[in-house]
Amino acid sequence: MSLKSLVATGTKLWLDSVDPDLIDQNIALGATGATSNPIIISDLLKTGRFDSTMETFFGEGMSDEQVAWAMTDYLVSDAQDKFQNISDATDGDDGFVSFELDPLLEDRERNLPHAERVKKYIELGKLWGKGYMNRMIKVPATAAGLDAVEELAAAGLALNVTLIFSERQYKIAKERVWKGAQRRKKRHAAIQECLQHFRLARRCVHREVCANADTRSARASRHRECEAAMEAQPGFLGRQEAAAETGDHLRQHRNERSEAAGR
Repeated sequence: MSLKSLVATGTKLWLDSVDPDLIDQNIALGATGATSNPIIISDLLKTGRFDSTMETFFGEGMSDEQVAWAMTDYLVSDAQDKFQNISDATDGDDGFVSFELDPLLEDRERNLPHAERVKKYIELGKLWGKGYMNRMIKVPATAAGLDAVEELAAAGLALNVTLIFSERQYKIAKERVWKGAQRRKKRHAAIQECLQHFRLARRCVHREVCANADTRSARASRHRECEAAMEAQPGFLGRQEAAAETGDHLRQHRNERSEAAGR
């Protein structure tokens, strides 16, 4: 099945990248949105294609971490501009680009208290999402992420609740998004839209594994074990490594600039 025939069935095609060139190509094929994460951003920065933009941010005195997030904002904003016409044409029902919050909040080595992680998710979500009509804030379905969802929805942010591996996580996320929407005096269409953008991953596969048990009680027990095992996985290892690699790349870039200036 071609992409055009897939789109013709009513399926929304979202690009798993914010590469400007890929976005142009895929919009022509029918893509109506895109998503990003630290791995995607890290890989794009490593290409060297955006060094001049990074130079501008470094020239403003930004730290490596600030440059990393400024570049994320830059690339996501550029993608949003490309999808703005789709957002306008669908009255805000499509044309979104996802911006993922800091995965290092879940870094076990940092050992941040739960309440502090919840607070940071809310602060960062409002920082990077406020005022954008076609930006989705991507929040993980961890304990802290889920506890931040209601407040973020109440703030009027469109949400992409990611790393959902169980029905329990899905139900909690759905309930909290709805509660947040109810708290707003005037709901925005983007809030209602976020109800449709939970990411379900591996859930059906693990349900099938659980169903192979011999008895109903054994299946129920095995299913609970599967869900618990999936939810216990941090789901951030690749993203955390990418965030760290981005920092290393920016430090190397900064050092090279210093060496060149000293010659």
